[in-house]
Amino acid sequence: MSSKEEKCKKTKRHKKTVKELNPIDDLMFSKMAESREFCQEILQVILNDYDLRVIKNTSQYSIRNLKGRSVILDAKCKLGDGRIVDIEVQNSSDDDPQRRVRYYGSVLTANSLKKRKNFKTLPDICMVYISKFDVFKKNLNVYYVNRTINGISEVVYNGYEEVYVNAVCSDTTNDIGQLMQVFVKDKEYNDKFPFTSGLKRTFKETEEGRKEMTDLLEEFYGDQLRAQRKETREKVKKARIQAKMEGQNEIASLCTKLYNENRGEDIKRINEDFEYRKKLLEEMFPQEKKGECPA
Repeated sequence: MSSKEEKCKKTKRHKKTVKELNPIDDLMFSKMAESREFCQEILQVILNDYDLRVIKNTSQYSIRNLKGRSVILDAKCKLGDGRIVDIEVQNSSDDDPQRRVRYYGSVLTANSLKKRKNFKTLPDICMVYISKFDVFKKNLNVYYVNRTINGISEVVYNGYEEVYVNAVCSDTTNDIGQLMQVFVKDKEYNDKFPFTSGLKRTFKETEEGRKEMTDLLEEFYGDQLRAQRKETREKVKKARIQAKMEGQNEIASLCTKLYNENRGEDIKRINEDFEYRKKLLEEMFPQEKKGECPA
């Protein structure tokens, strides 16, 4: 198969994948989250505040923790009341959703306090985690997680909140349930959510939108391939260094043994004659397994 045919086949495969994407998928959500109106619409529903205003939004917002590890937030939004909201989407169950949210929230918090400012200036943080599985397995549309004092059940607010949205809840009698239907079902649209439905329709059903998503998908797979190649190169480099070190250890052990046997001429020869060195290694260390260093 020629490179042109291979590219054509890959493009067709990507177009098919695009047709199956929905807002719950990272790729489509990242494009939709570029729209301030979309972010505002879904946050109004999820946080049950229809006066809520998003004044700034950034899709795929990258920040680093204190140790330099990079974190990419699906969508970072600043609200009119000063709150910072991180919206995350997850279409498959990960190892520990709550710890993921805790970690992302801590990094976002640490990066929200300016130097030489006191803690009173730290903005309120809200983490919204939308998943295609039920994190708490109670079949609720949404879970608002609060801090409470044991024994009296009094809510203690410290400026940080977590909201978990169950996109596959069977209850579709409320706005969140109906919005999540648009998020997860291929042909589901709802006039109640014009920006969500409109953007989804654009990316799934219009030629221009599908092309944009296909290009993004190809870029995504290209980035993945480059990352895999980089990882492979690093592994090969590490293996070569390790092999060199093991070879040096073998030669050092052989030289020590030859020295103890007063075989000075052989020591000189093994440094010049690879085949002779190999022969002596096999003769003098027959018990050693290939690749291991003799003691």
